[in-house]
Amino acid sequence: MRAWLLAIALVVLALVFGMTKSAVQKIRVAVIKPAGDVGIALEQCPGVVAFHESPAAFPEGDALRAALAELLGLYRNPLFQGMNFVRPIEDGALDFEKVRVTDGVANVYLVGDRLWAGNYCEDRYLEAQFYFTVTQFPGVNGVKVYVNGDLMGEGKSGWRYFTDRYNE
Repeated sequence: MRAWLLAIALVVLALVFGMTKSAVQKIRVAVIKPAGDVGIALEQCPGVVAFHESPAAFPEGDALRAALAELLGLYRNPLFQGMNFVRPIEDGALDFEKVRVTDGVANVYLVGDRLWAGNYCEDRYLEAQFYFTVTQFPGVNGVKVYVNGDLMGEGKSGWRYFTDRYNE
């Protein structure tokens, strides 16, 4: 009888604290691989979007935040040292501040002194990494990226998803 009551108590605690299997999610982080590798082709740029799956699982409420934190620290990860990936996010260039999802759009707030690597394709790679990383989550259909409070890119759908800052 005691074991049965203990089992019920543990199930209730798991439900209350969101520790059920359905409440845990693996995350994928978008990375840019050189042309010729398997991935989502990027128009007018030679790289492709591929995905790195995190070895850890996160509670659903923390998974989006964890994915963004992993994205920003991806190239400091020893697993990626010496690998042939395009690296548009420089070490320490950006820090994650917060994310808020409103009407299906993830508003990602970053702080730092450098966002864009400089050339057209490197900018697109960075934008693609944010877009494909955040839209893996249910209810997130787009992204807006802010750096130091300024809107830097706005997600739409597919590859033509960011405001074209180059024609402004």
